[in-house]
Amino acid sequence: MAEASGESVVASEYTTERDLVTAVPGEGLVVESTVDPVRIQRGEDWVDVDPSLASAGDGRLVPAATIADMTISGNGEGALVEIAAPGGESLALSWPAEYGDLPTPTVEGDLAVYKSVWPDIDLVVRAGVESFSTYLVVHTAEAAARPEVADFAFDIEVDGAELRTDDQGRVEAVNASGDVVLATDLPRAWDAGESGGAAVQDLVTEPVGARTADMEMAVDPADGAMSRMFGEGTGDRLRLQTPADFLTASDLRFPLVLDPTVTVADQDDRWAMVWDNGDDWYGAPDDMRGRVGYDGWSSAKKISRMYYQFPIDQFDGTDLKIQSATFKHKQVHSPEHTCDTSGSPAVEVYRTGGYGAGISWGNQPERMALQDSSTLRSGHIDYGCDARYQEWDVVTGLRSAKFDNWPRYTLMVKSASAVKDGWRLYGMPLSGYPKLVVTYNRAPSAPTGMSTSPATTCSGGTYLRDTTPVLSAKFSDPDGHNVSAKFDVGINGSLLWSSGYDGAKASGQFHEVTVPSGTLSDGKTYIWRARGRDISTADNREGDWSTMCSFTIDTTRPALPTVTSSGYPEDQIAGGIGTGGSFTFKSSSDTKSFRYSFNGATPKTENASSIGGTLTKTFTPSREGSQRLTVEAIDRAGNVSDAKTYRFSVDFATAAAQWRMDDTSADPEADPNVVPDAVTGGEHPLTVPTSIARGDGPFRAFFPNDFPDDQALEFDGTDNAAMSPNAVLNTSQPFTITTYVRVDAVEDATRVAVSQDGQLYGGVQLGQLGSQYCPESMTTCFGFWMRPSDSGTDTRVTSARPVNPGEWVHLSAVWDAPNKQMTLYTCAVGTPPDEFPIDSGVPAATSTSFEPTGWSPGGPVRVGSNLWNGVEQNRWKGGIDDVRLYTAVRPESAISSICAGDVTA
Repeated sequence: MAEASGESVVASEYTTERDLVTAVPGEGLVVESTVDPVRIQRGEDWVDVDPSLASAGDGRLVPAATIADMTISGNGEGALVEIAAPGGESLALSWPAEYGDLPTPTVEGDLAVYKSVWPDIDLVVRAGVESFSTYLVVHTAEAAARPEVADFAFDIEVDGAELRTDDQGRVEAVNASGDVVLATDLPRAWDAGESGGAAVQDLVTEPVGARTADMEMAVDPADGAMSRMFGEGTGDRLRLQTPADFLTASDLRFPLVLDPTVTVADQDDRWAMVWDNGDDWYGAPDDMRGRVGYDGWSSAKKISRMYYQFPIDQFDGTDLKIQSATFKHKQVHSPEHTCDTSGSPAVEVYRTGGYGAGISWGNQPERMALQDSSTLRSGHIDYGCDARYQEWDVVTGLRSAKFDNWPRYTLMVKSASAVKDGWRLYGMPLSGYPKLVVTYNRAPSAPTGMSTSPATTCSGGTYLRDTTPVLSAKFSDPDGHNVSAKFDVGINGSLLWSSGYDGAKASGQFHEVTVPSGTLSDGKTYIWRARGRDISTADNREGDWSTMCSFTIDTTRPALPTVTSSGYPEDQIAGGIGTGGSFTFKSSSDTKSFRYSFNGATPKTENASSIGGTLTKTFTPSREGSQRLTVEAIDRAGNVSDAKTYRFSVDFATAAAQWRMDDTSADPEADPNVVPDAVTGGEHPLTVPTSIARGDGPFRAFFPNDFPDDQALEFDGTDNAAMSPNAVLNTSQPFTITTYVRVDAVEDATRVAVSQDGQLYGGVQLGQLGSQYCPESMTTCFGFWMRPSDSGTDTRVTSARPVNPGEWVHLSAVWDAPNKQMTLYTCAVGTPPDEFPIDSGVPAATSTSFEPTGWSPGGPVRVGSNLWNGVEQNRWKGGIDDVRLYTAVRPESAISSICAGDVTA
């Protein structure tokens, strides 16, 4: 975005409480790291820290935006001030009851001023970013003589922690894990110095030239106990004592400020200040100015040095190049009464070793290397000189710290000479200074998403059918800079062709190039890779190469496929509807897959068993006659062969048995009680009981002159069935049953026209069902039902076509075993002498699924009843004619022809 707009853009994803990262065109990423937090996160936004106090509406004052969670009394009631650690532990200071009531404070920015808590003495609480400070401001010598000034206390209470005093006199709140979560600084007292004492804001930060004194601090259990159980702090006193010689000194400049305590959230070792007189500050409060050089101007003469530590883990990575590093500080005072000058002694910045809580003048870290010096002078703070921003080049030390894998970069700030003119004051951490400003750049990441068009995988063993492929990859820069891309192609370990760097695109975009014609040849294997270049900086840093990819050029098409079939030989008639056959495809040695289609269906593509292997597919015809299979071979490179057209024919089905029930009285040798099998002669004759009469069949009923011999068996509902001697159908395989039936009376009953026996029950039945099995409101309906075993439960498919008495109807039961589907066709022929046929040969079909088990009833075929629990039941009442049984699925077209009167169908 920075390159696109030409303007600096904040990289918000890298923003923290102490770091602000900006993408700067032509430079790279610039990170400003501060010693102390200068912003906090509110939702998804960052806001500058602001300790200004405002009412919370409950009698408490709260700062606007700080790291520490604190409240201050806004009405003189409750705890004077309370602060919570990140883990929930808390510490509270209260004004002791014997000192009298607190007044309502006056709020001045980050200060709550409780005026005249004693005559000429004010109590002040200051909110910080991670701390609070309390002060007694003593305005007169008479007030300074009060006993309470020399020895006063606060009630102190902790929750979730216990109090202890360290070896230097600081009071610490320690949680159950032994961690210091809240702590005080060493208390100090000072007079007005050169400030003139006009404003509280000028007094609470130690003025230039102030007379100072160290105070004593201790925690006194109110009940006199030597120790307490953990977490108990109620009733303790934080006692503070001011040296009498300070309070009674003749040269004091009032007001005095007693800084009895500063309670801070643990600030670790971000910065420290050491004095040669033995005083030192470690993790000092955020309202303390930095001091450097020789202070010969105040009563407590000393030499001061400052130490700062910056985490530098954000600069990890071997691909990261630190281009510059500047240490910046805000100088607010130098002794001369001239503004904005320069002169010796210089202020020097050194890289040092790290330090911890034990730092002091006598225990300073190792001094490693001078980084830079600066002779800038801001001028006297009381002369009205503005603060000036002092800078030192510290890039050498930062690079060394990173090379040595140090987690922090430690800097010491000192004067080049211990003379009074070298005394310098620097801004408080709250001002956002000091800061470490680092410009860095990371090389582009190794490209990802390597691909080609035509498509290949990167891992090798892939083939291309094009000698001018498109190479593509995704190029990204960890700093978000624009990236240009380069692609190299090689053979046998040597560079063959390079694209050179292209025009830059935004980070995260794909780049692609086309390999020029004539570069690649058929049958050869090539390698290729890519890398990116960051154009945002003058050195145009190149990133790592991508993974090495490879491909082989193959422009030769596979041979015409061959097709072999065990069930349906090419250009021959075989099989039948519902009878599956296997087809095996084979082509060249580099064939990867085959694309095939039966009878013009949408082509399917499937892989061969192996490269150069075969593919075998099963096809089950759903219609008779000529069929067409087309097959194409596809090799590893995507080359496609010519299409092989394989033709075969599916044999037309013939009935396995057919009983026409016709009049045979003219044949003296015919047995009137036996209906011959019209298909196989004597293999499946149908024995007809003598009780069964014969009547007009449907064709004679409509066309008596054309079909004088057409007869049907007439059943009265009590007759036994006509039976074959043996089974005709294997119902685990496809079959079709057709017959003409006539129902003489519409009754709520189940009656069977055709069935084949199991041992106890019919395995397959065609006829009419009682109302409990029929569509709603039908008394009876035509149905076809099967069971999966002799003891199984019937699955039924029914017709919604009405059952009319005296009407001839053609019924067909079709079992499509490969698709596990039962279908019932009903086609009304009519009621004589109505026109034939009523439905014009168009059958109505209903279907349902059936889960077979491989079982088939092995008993005889019955015409006119079924077997139920070993007993003949459900006898037909009406006529039955022309029963046909096929060992195949008959198509709807054939069923329609039979219904329309085609006796040859």
